[in-house]
Amino acid sequence: MKQLDQNPLTLRQEIITLGKLTSEEIRLVLTRKTAVNRLGFTYQLIFVKIHNYFPKQSPFEIEMTIVNYAAAQISLPNQLITDYQDKLRVIRSHQGIIKAALGLQDFNEDNQTLIECYITHQAEQTDQVSLLVPKLQCYLKENHILQPALSTLRRFVGTYRDVARNRIQERIYARLTDKAKEKLAELLNMDDARSILWKLKQPPGIPSADNIKLLLLQLSMLDELEVVHLDLHWLNNNYKKRLTKYGRTNSAYYIRRMPEVRRYAILVCLCQSLYAEYIDYIIEMLIKLIDKAEKSARNQIDQATKQKRREIKQTLEQFKKISAIIIDEDIADEKLRKAIYKAVSKKKLTAQLEQTQQWLSGKYSHVFHLLQERHSYFRKFFPKFIAQINLCSDGTYNCEQLLQAVTLLKQLNQDKDNQLPDDAPTEFIPPSLSKFVIDAEGKANRHAWETAVLRAVRDELKQGNLSVKRASFFSKFEDCFMSTEDWRKISSAFFRAANLPPDAQGIPLYLKARLHPAIDTFVATENNNPYAKVLNEQWVLSVDDAQQLSEQETDDLARLREFLHQHMRKIKLPDLLIEVDNILHITNYFLTYQQRQTRDKEAIATVIAAMMSRGCGIGDSTMQHLVQSISYHALRTVGDLYLSDEDAQRYALRDVVDAMTDLDITENWGRGESSSSDSIRMEFQSKVLNRGFSTCYGDYAIEFYTFVADTYAPFFSKPIECTQRDSGHVLDGTLYNESSLTLLDHYVDTHGYMEINFTGFTFLGKRLNPRIKNVKDQRLYCIDPTYSMGTLAPLLQKNADRIDMDNIVEQYDMMGRFYASLQSGYTTASNAMRRLAKFSEKNNFYRANRDFGRIIKTENILQHMTDPLLREKRRRGLLKTEQLHQLSREVSYGKHGKITAREIIQLKNSCSCLTLIDACIVYWQAREMMRVCEEHDAVGLGLNWGSKLTPRKWSV
Repeated sequence: MKQLDQNPLTLRQEIITLGKLTSEEIRLVLTRKTAVNRLGFTYQLIFVKIHNYFPKQSPFEIEMTIVNYAAAQISLPNQLITDYQDKLRVIRSHQGIIKAALGLQDFNEDNQTLIECYITHQAEQTDQVSLLVPKLQCYLKENHILQPALSTLRRFVGTYRDVARNRIQERIYARLTDKAKEKLAELLNMDDARSILWKLKQPPGIPSADNIKLLLLQLSMLDELEVVHLDLHWLNNNYKKRLTKYGRTNSAYYIRRMPEVRRYAILVCLCQSLYAEYIDYIIEMLIKLIDKAEKSARNQIDQATKQKRREIKQTLEQFKKISAIIIDEDIADEKLRKAIYKAVSKKKLTAQLEQTQQWLSGKYSHVFHLLQERHSYFRKFFPKFIAQINLCSDGTYNCEQLLQAVTLLKQLNQDKDNQLPDDAPTEFIPPSLSKFVIDAEGKANRHAWETAVLRAVRDELKQGNLSVKRASFFSKFEDCFMSTEDWRKISSAFFRAANLPPDAQGIPLYLKARLHPAIDTFVATENNNPYAKVLNEQWVLSVDDAQQLSEQETDDLARLREFLHQHMRKIKLPDLLIEVDNILHITNYFLTYQQRQTRDKEAIATVIAAMMSRGCGIGDSTMQHLVQSISYHALRTVGDLYLSDEDAQRYALRDVVDAMTDLDITENWGRGESSSSDSIRMEFQSKVLNRGFSTCYGDYAIEFYTFVADTYAPFFSKPIECTQRDSGHVLDGTLYNESSLTLLDHYVDTHGYMEINFTGFTFLGKRLNPRIKNVKDQRLYCIDPTYSMGTLAPLLQKNADRIDMDNIVEQYDMMGRFYASLQSGYTTASNAMRRLAKFSEKNNFYRANRDFGRIIKTENILQHMTDPLLREKRRRGLLKTEQLHQLSREVSYGKHGKITAREIIQLKNSCSCLTLIDACIVYWQAREMMRVCEEHDAVGLGLNWGSKLTPRKWSV
């Protein structure tokens, strides 16, 4: 399996693609005189085409996979390679001929300058040797330069990475003033055993006025450093994140010990990152605080209404009597008043009128009145908020009136003027609230107007119509897009990869070609469809028959379980992780280069202990008492510096997932072409901003959102707030996992579904298959109302259900650019999709994405109604995620499954470690099942094990 200190074994598909001989190469092979030489020549030719270096000669390096493929192409027995391996002179002669035929050059001084320029440029974009070495290998292959020994490549990359690193750090250092250096140095000073930097890195608390003011104060502190506005647009974002990570994971003590140039470069990048995060935290806290105040106000209104149930009931009874008298035609109009007063006394009616007036216009008549009462509380933070946070229009919706109101309010606060001018902007106030703000004379009440401004700012920030400069999540939406120039270079290839028309004018035909066959299929099969029919202009659904095993299958399953129970080994989790690491060397990603070379046992044990400490929720302080000769300091250092590396975690998980996919037994579970995702809730009591109260869980919680392949391999995970819908994060695992899985279908439940996700998956060449709750209540949409729709016509021919194709055509190129940007990593998919989902229908780009997704959703629902196999696949796919969650609950046993981490980087660490441990367990079990099957001949014993246990054959 792939290791850091070895060349990667090439996948079978790559061998077939790269190793296939051309007609000219076959002619060259046939010029060899003997069969032995022909096979050996072919083997070296294919080997160098795949690996870009010749096999080692002492002893001769043989990869039987390539030998078998070479022998199959020239129809010779593969045993002849043993006679070839001793012909060293012939081997060297053949290498010279192959080099000339393929135009290969040696790695030497003639081309070293060119290579130096390339690797230095790449090292300015990323700092990881594990990423730079594969890039250099690809560059050498593309330029027909033979690859030297891997150790030589590593030394070469390490040397010029240091050159690029020093160049970047010196460039940042040169831009700092002496005053900025002094202020940055003050961040590392210790105050009460804690540095200022430590305080700045602490996660924000729960939403409150005091915590908003604290964040605004810390934002001012960062602003005074004179580095947050330093122009670093020339610095690659990946490299900037890398420098920021060093600042996050290292304490002030370690940063002080770094060289001066590197120290200041790290602090500058960290301060800029913290500044953007603080703005996001402040806005998020503002939104949550006002949402909480509104929720509290609604609860007060509900409580007041409950207390006046008797009066309301009496008023309704009187209304009923009066209404009956008024509509009684036997009572003359002139006698109407007497009849009413006879039924209801005037005194009682007057009292009830006063009560009704209080209900309609009093304190508890509207949420806004109760919000206005909290004006003094909002004043604790809102004036400072608008003074420090630079709000601007995102350009997608007209917010000019609101921005004018914010500017006016800012000026009034500066002048300490309590009088609101007569020309104060009020157009931004919704008509439903105008009567609470503007009196009969047309004058606005200052407190009510300021409350309306606060509420409008909250609404527009949530919907994405307002943005904030230098923010991260709340920046301008256009920042999510790659440049037009970059998009033009890849647009054709992007649309081709997704099987979409390259021209926007072809998109109506494309969507019709997807929707209309789905309609035709349902109409043609409806009479014989036991699951779904359309009766009385609505869906009538039944339930699929439950899958039941036959008596023979039930007996086979019981015998198989008993067989596995008797022969599979019982193993403790630490021993299991050690066994997996001995096979895959996944701990290499968390070790230093020297430790990887020697496979240092103590270092490996420390990594595994630290991994369990976080993944199992045990904690470093408890773990140090459970293991021998591993200190708390060692566990903390490995956890904070190495396990917190998100890239290393992804690479380690990739190796486990790919190894699991290579096992023959996993083909009985799936082919690695589909996946599913769901979240598992974990108790989370820490008083920080990103916790939320889960009504389902009944407590404060956080969610670990996990992606699982059909082979039961968990290939991606991330922590999210439990109050956020899963749907905004579905694309992350599909786009940013490192595995070699060729995922085409993705299954989610209702929480992972939204209409624009259908658009995203389609533009990325994949299929979203959600299990939608109450699917029969979902609206269906049509493109051409004149198309024959059979019994579906009542469901599809409503005017409101027609799609505006002109808007989709107009926005089509922009949509492709948007999803290509997500795929290329210009921004995180979850951030961009969550922002897009918040836009209103007035945004043309959002409406185009939504309408495109509605067509794909309609096709998907009709396929769901027609295809029982699709419904079964969805159930099975989602069940696999639930089964993995059961494993996660067993693994995360420390502190009864309660998460105690506070910082987001710690939460990511715990989530990644838990997923990696789960993957190791599944991989070990699969290997153990194969071992038991082979050693005890399960097939010979008549056990119904499966049909995928025979070795794979070459097919040329």
